[in-house]
Amino acid sequence: MKKQNLLILLTILVITLSLTVGLAAALQSAPAGTPSLSLNEFMADNATTLEDPDEPGEFPDWLELYNNSDTPVNLAGLYLTDDLSNTTKFQITGSLVISPYGFLLFYADDETVQGPQHTNFKLSAGGEALALVAADGSTILDSFTFGPQSTDISQGRFPDGTGDWYFFNAPTPGGSNNTLSAPVITGTARLPLYPAAQEPVQISAYISDPDGTVVTATLYYSSDGLLKTKPLHNSGGNLYAATIPGAPAGTQVQYYLGAGDNDGLVTTDPAGAPAKAPPGSEERIKWIAYGVLVLIMVGLPLLMSLFLLQNPITPPAGIGQTAAAEQATSGSQATAAAQVNQTTTANETATGRAQQTTVALLTQIPPSATP
Repeated sequence: MKKQNLLILLTILVITLSLTVGLAAALQSAPAGTPSLSLNEFMADNATTLEDPDEPGEFPDWLELYNNSDTPVNLAGLYLTDDLSNTTKFQITGSLVISPYGFLLFYADDETVQGPQHTNFKLSAGGEALALVAADGSTILDSFTFGPQSTDISQGRFPDGTGDWYFFNAPTPGGSNNTLSAPVITGTARLPLYPAAQEPVQISAYISDPDGTVVTATLYYSSDGLLKTKPLHNSGGNLYAATIPGAPAGTQVQYYLGAGDNDGLVTTDPAGAPAKAPPGSEERIKWIAYGVLVLIMVGLPLLMSLFLLQNPITPPAGIGQTAAAEQATSGSQATAAAQVNQTTTANETATGRAQQTTVALLTQIPPSATP
């Protein structure tokens, strides 16, 4: 019976851990749209960017589809919707075809009488969902849920069709989003080149943006497998700098730079480095903590229940027995308390050592070396 209960408990704990991991995966960014046809750009608060060609003087919301293939795509029978619970809200009619690697605009103005490119819904500047649905009315080919939007600023994929979503200060309705330029990082350097023990290291670089403004500049560095960040401060002109703290001799640190512009585009130096701190530092620690908390919340009550089932509490037989039981209990509690105190002291000592080690690890920097 005990083995059976243990197996049940282990099964529940494994299921709980799987759900925790699944939740972490579900919170990650959704994949890009289908390779051939996708939502590519939209504007939910159009004041002056794009005038309605069928109603001069009007500036409706709009959305753009992109055909990321070398063959034309006929859109007849497909659906567009701003409500995922109503996937057949607007059916595309007529002979609308997107040419290979081409774009097609729809005006979200709730005025279908103006033509097949005018939908029966408007976009909400406060945020909602958009979806492109197959002709069966249920298969979602591509979708995107967006938050609050700003006037005359679009949101779109970069690169076209398959990239992540960014805000564009220079919208490109009916055209490629790939014309936008990301920040440029040059002249990355460190000083001193060969630091002594405990000597801070300054990292500097020139950062500019050809068609916009540099909004963020960040130094990423790691000495213990956990990625840490520091803002790069503008030192005048296009020069940015930040300092890595000093550390003991022999420590090795890896670092790289990242910069973002007002279009939401990000550049790293060297190229190919992650654009943000990846899961594995703060994110990894957070999910581990969540998983442990869930396991404790689920596992502890189960363990207590199993213990009580196999060790039922019996009432005292008499006063004398009660007194003896109380005395025994008191002795057991005293012994347990002593054991707890010993354990706590040992844990505190171990924790102190761990903290010292962690502090030392967190302050390590590039090693001393001889040129």
